[in-house]
Amino acid sequence: NQRILAFIEFFNETLAKSFRWTYIGKPLLV
Repeated sequence: NQRILAFIEFFNETLAKSFRWTYIGKPLLV
């Protein structure tokens, strides 16, 4: 469970910012 939460935080703080423009029309994470 901790791995998933850690991945989500990492994705939100890192990947989300990079791919935000890619999925601007697809809000994967709210």
